[in-house]
Amino acid sequence: NLTGGFKSVQGFMQALGMIYADESVYVFERTEQLLRLPRLPVQLDSEAILRRHLAVF
Repeated sequence: NLTGGFKSVQGFMQALGMIYADESVYVFERTEQLLRLPRLPVQLDSEAILRRHLAVF
């Protein structure tokens, strides 16, 4: 069971997992089957982002 403070973190961590992890595994309530969420087909070019927003960093 998720506590109130953890519920808000769970959505954030799931989003990070879908971007950076190969796969996220999720247990929904009382089901016995695991839900496997694949990595999103997104690639971030951090060097291009830093070059474009160099003044901010």
